[in-house]
Amino acid sequence: MTETDERATIQTDRAGLTGRAAEDSCLMVIFGASGDLVGRTLLPCIFELALKDLRPRHFAVLGCARRNWSDADFRDRMRAAVSQRSDFDPARWDSFARGLHYLSGDFTEKQDYRELARRIAALSREADLPDNIFFHLAVPPDFFGTIVDGLHAADLE
Repeated sequence: MTETDERATIQTDRAGLTGRAAEDSCLMVIFGASGDLVGRTLLPCIFELALKDLRPRHFAVLGCARRNWSDADFRDRMRAAVSQRSDFDPARWDSFARGLHYLSGDFTEKQDYRELARRIAALSREADLPDNIFFHLAVPPDFFGTIVDGLHAADLE
């Protein structure tokens, strides 16, 4: 499948989004958040859910990657990527972007998982999120085991 075919398939799939919002509030942690996949497909799809009011009321994203970005840097870069879409709504983006956060770290370093656990706890308190966290691995498969081991060592499983 070519990139053009993939993009058309994604657009077709998203065009049919209907339903009701998920009821359970949650935090989504994305490993590899500075990569192309996140800005090109993942965040646009999550924003689409927000536009259609299909996300939980309390929802936040914590992007994790090695780049030394701040929350504001992450938000700006994701805005640049998502704003390429024809249905981009700047007013809705501003509200959505308040739930985007970033943590710089190296997922091969055990101490960075302790910092991740602290940041998750802080975001959960700030955003009134329950202990309902899911992890998305937007990294090469070779790192899956390393990340799972790090999450386990930090009691984040």
